[in-house]
Amino acid sequence: VPTLAAATVRRGPRSTVRGPAASTYARMTSNAPRDLIDAAKARPGVLNYASVGPGSPAHLTFEILKKRTAIDLLHVPFKGTNESLPAMFAGDIHAMFDTLPLALPHIQAGKLRALAVTTLERVPQLPNVPTLKELGLVDDEVVTWYAVIAPAGTPKPIVDRLYKEYTAAAGTPEVKKMLTDNGLIYLPNTMAQFQARIVEETARWAQLIKENNLQLDQ
Repeated sequence: VPTLAAATVRRGPRSTVRGPAASTYARMTSNAPRDLIDAAKARPGVLNYASVGPGSPAHLTFEILKKRTAIDLLHVPFKGTNESLPAMFAGDIHAMFDTLPLALPHIQAGKLRALAVTTLERVPQLPNVPTLKELGLVDDEVVTWYAVIAPAGTPKPIVDRLYKEYTAAAGTPEVKKMLTDNGLIYLPNTMAQFQARIVEETARWAQLIKENNLQLDQ
């Protein structure tokens, strides 16, 4: 287990759906998530969605949506967003979850439509885009977060200094603006709180995978 050295930064969203965090984007004439669901029900097994690989948050979240809405979407895994986004632009992919910093410029340019965000509350960058929770599609948030860590065994004075300096930097106006401009949300927490977050999220995703009988080869 690595030694935790700084507070987390969350992508907010993932914009299916965070950072943050993640949202759903689709090349559709409508911004309504229900329209995507209705289209999938009308054409079972025809529409698809992209992810950055089996077991990724995007893959697992879409599989949960499939089970809750009884739709049949084809999973198309890619090695990364650098492959999935061009496929979206070309019309080969119908929907995907991606982090807000990567997707926001394309949404603002009109190349993609944001259908929902995966945070529990709407994000300031996309105030008119609903959350999956308020749509009744997902109970918990799905976000991508980042943290600064140090190897296990790093001397405590060094860990404490790193935590102090990174936390101070994250609180400056310049860094706050940079995070906001890039669709990121700063989550101040102690090292113990972050360690607890790792344990909690590991257990939560394990439970979701088990309850929904999700398979990596789906």
